[in-house]
Amino acid sequence: MWGEQEIPIVQEMKHLGVLISADGSLDAHLQRTTQQGNARVGTMSKLLKDPYLTVSIFSCSLLCGLALSMLLRSLHRTQPSPEPESPCS
Repeated sequence: MWGEQEIPIVQEMKHLGVLISADGSLDAHLQRTTQQGNARVGTMSKLLKDPYLTVSIFSCSLLCGLALSMLLRSLHRTQPSPEPESPCS
């Protein structure tokens, strides 16, 4: 009891995204997190094994890097150079 409110007893609860068992262990949380990570890695490995998709991802990465590099160079060229400060001021 907390004041007049009864607090329910549970086997596990989630607090700040962490699953905590009634005995205070994090085993359930670690197991669930590991399963989710393995599922995501499995999905990514299937995608990366597709030869057409891998080439597309690689080509897109190269093109995006090239475009960013060209954009940064053009921005650098268009910015006015700072005027030197006069030593007499």
